[in-house]
Amino acid sequence: MNRITFNDEAEALSSLQRGNAKAFEYLFERYHARLFIYCFRLVKSKDQADEIVQETFIKVWNARERFDPQYSFQAFLFKIAFNSVLDFQRKVARDAVMQKEISARIQQSHNRTEDELIYKDLELLSKQAIEQMPEQQRLVFELSREKGMSHEEIATTLGISSNTVKVHIFNSLKHIRSYLQQNTDVSFVIILTFLAQVKK
Repeated sequence: MNRITFNDEAEALSSLQRGNAKAFEYLFERYHARLFIYCFRLVKSKDQADEIVQETFIKVWNARERFDPQYSFQAFLFKIAFNSVLDFQRKVARDAVMQKEISARIQQSHNRTEDELIYKDLELLSKQAIEQMPEQQRLVFELSREKGMSHEEIATTLGISSNTVKVHIFNSLKHIRSYLQQNTDVSFVIILTFLAQVKK
């Protein structure tokens, strides 16, 4: 059996938009397991989780032409599944109090998952932004972030002034913030929170 391969997910998504069934199979194989685990944790039923996963991918196929490849496919996928889980819970939960408790638990779990997805996307975009920096600026930033070196240590290592190091780091954070704002639809507050972690 020949395994379906694409150079990257972006290529698969582009092919999916054109109605390529192989791209659909590729994405199904890539995300099926983690999506099933997510649904099973919420509905506590293997059969129902399987049904929701199948329904989710059918909706993805039907909405393939409307998907914007600039955004996270994983977030798009989990949002569809989350809405399907809510629909299921509305059908089975007849008691109003029980419905409220179930919805709260699902929302809490969904928010955690969504936050993780957002931060993973931000981390990837941050790496892309760093790769675009001028060589010395990138080196200063990496020594500060990855090696945990002080401004003085970096200055000594590279033979530059501490003030130059500060300027490089300031410009690096400014560049990353601008890059994230241009390439995501998340709020400025989330970006600042992420950058505060990067800065550490």
